[in-house]
Amino acid sequence: MRTLMHVSVKSGDSVTIPCFYDESYKSNNKYWCHGYYWSSCTIVAYTNTHGRTSVIDHPTHNMFTVELNRLNTDHSGWYWCAAEIGNKFKPDDKAYLYLTVSAAPAVSVLGSRVSGEEGSSVSVQCLYSAAYQNEQKQWCRSTDWNCYTVGRTHTSQNSAALTSNDGIRSFTVIMTGLKKSDTGWYWCSVGDVQVPVHLTVTDALTAPAVSVLGSRVSGEEGSSVSVQCLYSAAYQNKQKQWCRSTDWSCYTLGRIYTSQNSAVVIREGIRSFKVEMSGLKKSDAGWYWCSVGDVQVPVHLTVTDALTVTTAVTNTPENKKTSIRDINPHTTPVTPSENLKNTTNNDWTTAKYGTIMTVWLPVAVGLGLLVILVILTCTLKHRQTRRENQRGSSNTADTSSPVQLHTDVIYSSVTIVPKRETLSPTTTDDRVIYSSVLHK
Repeated sequence: MRTLMHVSVKSGDSVTIPCFYDESYKSNNKYWCHGYYWSSCTIVAYTNTHGRTSVIDHPTHNMFTVELNRLNTDHSGWYWCAAEIGNKFKPDDKAYLYLTVSAAPAVSVLGSRVSGEEGSSVSVQCLYSAAYQNEQKQWCRSTDWNCYTVGRTHTSQNSAALTSNDGIRSFTVIMTGLKKSDTGWYWCSVGDVQVPVHLTVTDALTAPAVSVLGSRVSGEEGSSVSVQCLYSAAYQNKQKQWCRSTDWSCYTLGRIYTSQNSAVVIREGIRSFKVEMSGLKKSDAGWYWCSVGDVQVPVHLTVTDALTVTTAVTNTPENKKTSIRDINPHTTPVTPSENLKNTTNNDWTTAKYGTIMTVWLPVAVGLGLLVILVILTCTLKHRQTRRENQRGSSNTADTSSPVQLHTDVIYSSVTIVPKRETLSPTTTDDRVIYSSVLHK
């Protein structure tokens, strides 16, 4: 049985400790025991139990793991990884370690589980306290129990491991060119303290040697289209071409070609090249392909009719009006029969309203003038009547009395008559005033 010697962990955190056993113990029961002396240690958990302490057996890797959760300082102490032998003449296989749980652990790691794709890289940062500044710092692996010292580059049959001292109480491990066989347990080691790290290497995402962004492209006659061809790093130095099926001719990267049809320009990018075809003609339609080395990817090009502008002219009796309608490429195309029908309806509607305006406009103007004439005549007549009434009222005021008449009063008028000899009595007196009395 083999395991780590001294593991440090922060209070409140969890840690997983790997225990490695001999292949002959694959089927034996395993357990986790707590105590300084083996003879008196207390079994905490057996394999395939779950809880605050979980023990999981991995017989294909000849190991089992002990996961300790929600740790506090009381959990510090001596522990044992053990496999039952079941024979009183042979003791159980075992290995001990010391667990330190504190608020500021001597050694810790940023990420106790890391993963990467095959062929890629991963990095692990190991931290240590000031008290371990001058201790030896290493990155170790469980498969062969080899350790790589900080400041050196190591290349094994698997990946390359580079360990560098960051100078800020930490060191970084970079593993490049990962392989599936790199999967397993590692640990940061500073002095006599270790912190376990598990690495998982997954299958690399396989990408085709050559691919294209859009296997079908289209453009209007006279316009341009572009196609981007992608290739893998293995094809970086291969010849790159754009080929057409009509004459099986190919255009090489970095050159400009002008055929009897469109102009072709090929430009290189990052693991890709871009093909631009300008001045498209209907004869350019057909199959093409991106060619990198001996690998091709087909692309189909469709060249559509160029969008045109339709002008509809409508004649009216008054004048001629012209309307322009742009064809929207996103609308449903109008068939010739529908276009003729729409044009005929528009002409008939315009002629109808033009005739109505021609007939009714003079009538409306005449009626308006007649109404204005009647209003003016009535206004003048009304003013003349008012003037006559005012004049008549003035004359009546001169001859009539403003006092109200009463039936019990006798009214008389006095008329002074000059003296005449034929009418005067025998004896006349100049002081006498003669009057006549009228009864009303």
